[in-house]
Amino acid sequence: EVYKGWNLSLDRIEAIKIITRDEVTGSTIGMARFENEARILGQLHHPCITTVFSYGREQGVAYIAMEYVRGKTLLEIVNEAKSKGETV
Repeated sequence: EVYKGWNLSLDRIEAIKIITRDEVTGSTIGMARFENEARILGQLHHPCITTVFSYGREQGVAYIAMEYVRGKTLLEIVNEAKSKGETV
């Protein structure tokens, strides 16, 4: 799940992607993959990839805090394409 959040200390909007232990049924593999995703994304620098600010865990929830990019949801894009008769 991804949420739009406010970073109080830096006074900015950020996107926060989370995963809970319950979502990966206690599997360390799921958490390890999420951690690996954060590590890899944190090393990438490209105009088409959001910047990762931090990764951590709080009360059984792992999170990746990253740059918030305003835009349309995938559902909105698909619906617009369908309304134009485009194949999706």
